[in-house]
Amino acid sequence: MKLLKILLPVILIILIILSVSLFFAFQYVSKPVYLADNSAVSIVIPRGKGAIWIANTLKEKKLIRSELAFRFIAWRKNLLSKMQAGSYTLNRSQSLEEIVQSLTKGTNDVWVTIPEGWRNEEIAEALGKALGETFDQEEFLKIAKDRQGYLFPETYLLPKQITPEAVVSLLTKTFDQKFTDEMKNALQKQGRTVEDAVILASLIEREANEYEAMQMVSGILLKRIENDWPLQVDATLQFAKGFNQQQKTWWAPPLAADKEINSLYNTYKHAGLPPASITNPGMEALKAAVYPQESAYWYYITDTHGEMHYAETIEQHNNNVNTYLR
Repeated sequence: MKLLKILLPVILIILIILSVSLFFAFQYVSKPVYLADNSAVSIVIPRGKGAIWIANTLKEKKLIRSELAFRFIAWRKNLLSKMQAGSYTLNRSQSLEEIVQSLTKGTNDVWVTIPEGWRNEEIAEALGKALGETFDQEEFLKIAKDRQGYLFPETYLLPKQITPEAVVSLLTKTFDQKFTDEMKNALQKQGRTVEDAVILASLIEREANEYEAMQMVSGILLKRIENDWPLQVDATLQFAKGFNQQQKTWWAPPLAADKEINSLYNTYKHAGLPPASITNPGMEALKAAVYPQESAYWYYITDTHGEMHYAETIEQHNNNVNTYLR
């Protein structure tokens, strides 16, 4: 008991000293790294990155003094789940708490997802919704007019004030990066051009859902071209018809009468590929156009469940139509 009476005050003093030390240490690490430095420091937080990655990145850029303190502040303020992916402009004169709050209040940029198989008008509308009224959709369509097929579908982090010209440049540069030299060499060996492959891929993107099916459709369409058959691709009729006001879509189901449309995109009337791409295809469709699957089939359909059915003869094809589409 005597020993406890002697040690207790010592322990209390030590605890008090530790508490005071921790308090002042936390006060220190919470302060700005350099109060006089207002220069902008950019940081991009990719999607899926958590507090540990963010804290380490902030420390590497000398925006915070302690990763642990950053995570503690974010936890104490209940902000761990509220930090957003995106691009931020910070500075070293901000306190730790100010930086934590900044990462929850929106970014300098906007995430925009462009799905595979969209035409330029659909992309323009999505950009307008994401970037706001300041984004000139008409200017975008004017610049991108001859680039359909080369606006690579992807999720992009775009500055809120980006120009239509810069968007077109970014999307086409992404295409150039994705369409590899290996793919170009494969086309050269087949005696085909990149342009023709992109046009074919734009059809495949609307005609099949999975890569193996895309390869099969690619082989069938190429075989038709080589034998001077009309492609008879319904998606080209949809493209030629344009926007359907009643159904509010660019891709309304084609009617039998649409096969008589007077358009170079009508692949029921005109053999070979249409004059240009009808969509902006994704990577799988592009690969399928470059690496087609040869088969004995000449016909295909997609049923109401999205499954493909192939046929070697017109009789088999008609049977598939009656079985799966009627």
